[in-house]
Amino acid sequence: MTAAPQGSENGNGTEDAPKTPQKNGSKASGADPESADDSDDDGEEEEPQLKYTKLTGSLSSVYRGGDDTSTFFVGGDKLVIGTHNGNIHTLSLTSLQSLRTYHAHSASVTALSISPIYIASASVDGHVCVSSLVDPMDVTLRNFARPVQAVALSPEYKYDRTYLSGGLAGNLILTVGGKAGVSSEANTNSAAAAAQGWLGSIGLGSNTGKDTILHSGEGSIASVKFSRTGKFVAWINEHGIKIMRSHMKLDSADLGFAWKRIAHVDRPGRDIWQEMAAVWKGRMEWIGDKGLEQDDGPAKSTNGPDQTPSKGTAHKRRPEKLVVGWGDTAWVLHVHVGGHGVGKHAGERSAGRADIVHKLTFDDCILSGLSLYTPSLLAVLAYRTRDDDDQPIASTPRRHRQSALSPELRLVDVASGEEVDVDTLTVSRYESLSVTDYHLGTIYIPPPLISEPAQRGAFETLNAGFWDISAGATRMFSSALQSPGLKIFIQTPYDCVLAVKRNPTDHLTWLMEHHKYKQAWDLVDVHPEVEKRKIGDLWLQQLVAAKDWKGAGEVAGKVLGTSSRWEHWVLAFAQANRFDEIAPYIPSTDMQPPLPSFVYEVVLGHYISSDPSRFAELLEKWDPELFDISSVATAIETRLDSGDITEDGETATDWRTLMAGLAKLKLAGGQSRQALRYYIRLQDAEAAMSLIKDYHLTDAIAEDIPGLLMLRVSRDSLSSGSMPDLREASAEAISLLVEEAYNGIVAPSSVVTQLTTKGAQYAPFTYLYFAQLWRGPEVDEDRVVSKNFANLALSLFATYDRDLLSLYLRTSTAYTLDKALGICDEQNLTPELVYLLSKTGQTKKALFLIIEKLGDVSQAISFAKEHSDLWDDLLDYSMDKPRFIRALLHEVGTSIDAVKLVQRIPEGLEIEGLKEGVQKMVREYDIQFSISEGVARVLRGEVAAGMEVKHRRAEHLEVKINPALNSVDEDVKNKVGPVVTEGALAVSDNAEFPPGHCVGCGELFEEDESDFLIGFACGHVFHLECLLDKIRATRQAHDLIDSLRDQTQPDGAPDADDTGSAPGSFGALTRAIGGGCPVCAKKAEAVDM
Repeated sequence: MTAAPQGSENGNGTEDAPKTPQKNGSKASGADPESADDSDDDGEEEEPQLKYTKLTGSLSSVYRGGDDTSTFFVGGDKLVIGTHNGNIHTLSLTSLQSLRTYHAHSASVTALSISPIYIASASVDGHVCVSSLVDPMDVTLRNFARPVQAVALSPEYKYDRTYLSGGLAGNLILTVGGKAGVSSEANTNSAAAAAQGWLGSIGLGSNTGKDTILHSGEGSIASVKFSRTGKFVAWINEHGIKIMRSHMKLDSADLGFAWKRIAHVDRPGRDIWQEMAAVWKGRMEWIGDKGLEQDDGPAKSTNGPDQTPSKGTAHKRRPEKLVVGWGDTAWVLHVHVGGHGVGKHAGERSAGRADIVHKLTFDDCILSGLSLYTPSLLAVLAYRTRDDDDQPIASTPRRHRQSALSPELRLVDVASGEEVDVDTLTVSRYESLSVTDYHLGTIYIPPPLISEPAQRGAFETLNAGFWDISAGATRMFSSALQSPGLKIFIQTPYDCVLAVKRNPTDHLTWLMEHHKYKQAWDLVDVHPEVEKRKIGDLWLQQLVAAKDWKGAGEVAGKVLGTSSRWEHWVLAFAQANRFDEIAPYIPSTDMQPPLPSFVYEVVLGHYISSDPSRFAELLEKWDPELFDISSVATAIETRLDSGDITEDGETATDWRTLMAGLAKLKLAGGQSRQALRYYIRLQDAEAAMSLIKDYHLTDAIAEDIPGLLMLRVSRDSLSSGSMPDLREASAEAISLLVEEAYNGIVAPSSVVTQLTTKGAQYAPFTYLYFAQLWRGPEVDEDRVVSKNFANLALSLFATYDRDLLSLYLRTSTAYTLDKALGICDEQNLTPELVYLLSKTGQTKKALFLIIEKLGDVSQAISFAKEHSDLWDDLLDYSMDKPRFIRALLHEVGTSIDAVKLVQRIPEGLEIEGLKEGVQKMVREYDIQFSISEGVARVLRGEVAAGMEVKHRRAEHLEVKINPALNSVDEDVKNKVGPVVTEGALAVSDNAEFPPGHCVGCGELFEEDESDFLIGFACGHVFHLECLLDKIRATRQAHDLIDSLRDQTQPDGAPDADDTGSAPGSFGALTRAIGGGCPVCAKKAEAVDM
């Protein structure tokens, strides 16, 4: 035997010598004959690697009526069988119960294909039938007019309505579309296409689908299949193996590669192939690495002997594996996705390539089916062409052939070509069967998972696509289908056989049956649990048969340990609905090897449905690593969504229990955001806040603001609780929201929108949120409480916090004045309304509200002081209010003229305390007068003292001069003449003028007085003009004074600090006004007379 190195064969058909499988212990090519004979003498029976179960008895619905099977397909959770009478049987795994049977063809079914819910069948009658498992009316039947031997549905047939087919016509046909419920003719021939086009042109056509020939001219097509990813399609015709790129998962730049052939492997060139290529039916399977059993020893590379990927290729995507068995030859190919070319094809993109990594030739059989069993072992269904003496089987015409041998299932090492295991199969009437009557298919069954809780029954919580525990326990437990692993199905027209890997108990049994006691002892010595497990199984069977479930549960905890038989017995207890007896004894820690997660999931699924409190106990006890978290979580969600339990009412406790379990599972599964959402719904404040801090989920709180605020608030307290209680209960959540608002993580708009959507009941939370936002960090509050919500904030403050409302009205500029006036008016908020009216200039209305609504005299007076033009209005409004009049009397002073006030009091109005008010007013006037008189005396004294000092120093009188802005018009003076007559002077001389008044005119001096003021030592002060008039100054004196004014105001601009420093000017002034005060001089003259 010569083994070809890896890469010595490729998709272009170049090849070295193929490997020829050798039987284990048999003579190999080139070996020493003598040593070979010794080996034969010393040879002994080896333990098989597989054990077999005949399923024919469970398929009575298929074989009834003498209908023989012609083909089959196993995939997903279905076993689909086609018969020679054209019937299609769909059965479930593992119960093998019939799901649907329908008559699809008038002749033998030749091929089957499944695309989730659709089944395609091809037949000798020339039709392809595609039928839905969900909708019996969704059926399309297409006539290709020639026997069809192969069909392959697109993995996405539900969406793209695409499939491939081929047969004796030699055409590989792509069919797209087709109308459900209609039988149509394929339009691959010119007549059909022309007819369809003509009918369509006159409006009579219909959507019957489109057929395109992708390849033709190389003989009949025996098989066609899409790869597991759907990216590639492989088919076998009489010339060889073809591989093309499909239409699926193409980048936009590679759309032109759809349906482009990427590889071709020529058939072998030996003479027998010229005759038999069309007779031998090629078989092929696309293989996934995860769907294989593991090698017992060190894993061997399927890429060739001891190959290790280089650093440059280790990161590349894994190729898809294709195994092909045709005639006496088997191929293992790796198919790669295309990319940028190298070498002479650098810069070009390729659709893909295929490499032949192994090629095996069998010299004693024809291949009826094959698949990979482990990464290094090829499972081959061999139709023997030589007997045990290595003699060829005599061939006779088919109708007389009764000489065929029993088929064999062989495990062949793909690297060395050695036959590791060979088992002869016992099937009915094998003598009359041909190579085309045998079929092989595989399916890998992983440990089952929970997909939904069992509302209808505890066991329907389990759904990995492979389990139906409604089947009888006896058949369930005796069937090899009940354990996970790779299942090999061998189908003949009269039988169905299942092959699975043997377990340690099977190994011990085989050793005992073959009297290999030493090996059996060693096995039990090293692995005593094997024998104990066997005895324990018998013990458990005894207790279960006696219906002693409690005792059986206790024994299970003792004898099963880490055995995979836990799965078996948990199902037994589950079938009898005895979960309470087995659950306490299931191991609660991770063991080596670990128990199948299914053991835990089936129990949890039951209690999710029947006893949530018990579920919570087990969830607390069992580590989440023991089971599939997502499956259990999905089961809880389905139960919660079913409506069986609700948040309120009698089932509220169960609801909370399941919700808490769901939150715990989500957190254990790394879904902290979802866990937070569930803790919020549970109002578990401690857990929720801890999650937010520990997992930095501040942005996640925006998903359920009302729930966050309700963490510590019950629904009853929300509707009937006091504001202080609500403030305290929601303080932590409010503070968090405000902090994140200022950080820009949780926008106020999101908070307000969610709370307002919940209705008026949540308005207190909105107020508390706005209040804390407003009292937050010293930033532009109007930016946070934006203009979009300013009026809402105004309304809430008016309802819940008058003090904050007043502050908000005075500091914010975001709200609308009209809206604010409306709210304050509607809620009778008079002080705030007064402020707003004054802000808008409606001061009279504001004053009226103070008087009429508030009745606050002090505020009214204060308001009038702020707006001096309102005193008359205040007096008018107050005249019919004795209390106001009394208060105004107390306020008489510089602001209110007492005379006006007393004159306005209506006659006959009875005012309580009027006498006291008037007395108080008079006293205050007396006090004010006394104070003014005292101040005047002080001032006069200071002036006299100052003048005395100056006289002593013989200094001129220095007069402070303010620039005259309005000089006296001399022409007017000349026309009018003296304004004071002798009589008038005599009268004024006797008058007494209070301090601060001009003695000449009696007017009160003002701060911005425009004329010069002349003061004398006696204390009398005159306006300069009044003084000149008083003394009847001459025209010359007036001219002199005007000259003085011009000298003290050289630039024409007033200067309050200018004192006039020219001594000559002061001398002229002294001469003009005379020697002293004219009033005092007059009084002195009168005394002398």
